[in-house]
Amino acid sequence: MTGRRAIGLLIALHLAIVLVVQPRGQFPINDDWAFAQSVQWLLAEHRVRLSDWVAMNLLPQTLGGGLVTALFGFSFEALRHLTQGVALLTSFAAYGWFRAARLAEWDALVATLGVVAFPLWPILANSYMTDLYGLAFALPSAALFLRSLESPRPATLVAATALAAAGVLQRQVVLVVPFAFMAAWLFSRRDWTVRAVATGIAPFLVALGAELAYHAYLVGGPGVPEAQQLAHGRVAPMIVDTLTNKDRHRDWVLVNIATL
Repeated sequence: MTGRRAIGLLIALHLAIVLVVQPRGQFPINDDWAFAQSVQWLLAEHRVRLSDWVAMNLLPQTLGGGLVTALFGFSFEALRHLTQGVALLTSFAAYGWFRAARLAEWDALVATLGVVAFPLWPILANSYMTDLYGLAFALPSAALFLRSLESPRPATLVAATALAAAGVLQRQVVLVVPFAFMAAWLFSRRDWTVRAVATGIAPFLVALGAELAYHAYLVGGPGVPEAQQLAHGRVAPMIVDTLTNKDRHRDWVLVNIATL
């Protein structure tokens, strides 16, 4: 099972899913009406603005949707076609991640098929939902960070950091990828020189800086969506509740960790 043959099988599977789902119709699916609203505002106002319903950053997805609809006109079908392309790239990225994690080619393909077989995949891959857009950045970023741990090269680390920052601008949860690299890098280093520590911390700081810069743009421009304010406002209290074990919150977190 060569990598080229695996990619061919993933393309065939993707087309089969599209044929089975038959994703036609000028109507939103789940929450993607709110994400499509940002595309309409981008075309009308020439700036990124988010619905109060949106908790994600949504920047790359909005720019991609704006480009597609500028070329072909606004429609939910056009936005779905964009997501279908992103879904295919995400399946390639998943295969690349499993290969970077040292799985054999056949095992990496089986693992990728397991991801694509997840019941939500056909919905996420044939709508304008945000999840696969985030994975499209997170998975290759994680693969490059893993290679940086094994064989540190500036170009690889820069590429991994850029993908992580772009992923954070799509979905804030991608911040866990450079954070995981930082933890793994510092844990695995024997020489904690200033340069070594800076190398491990820098990707996380860059991704966090991208998040803070985008938040500042929203504050100074179109405004921060109510859903995003609610989500961000829960972070600090949840950390405090975990440390103090308020209402047995720490126990709940530990159970979740044990389950994972």
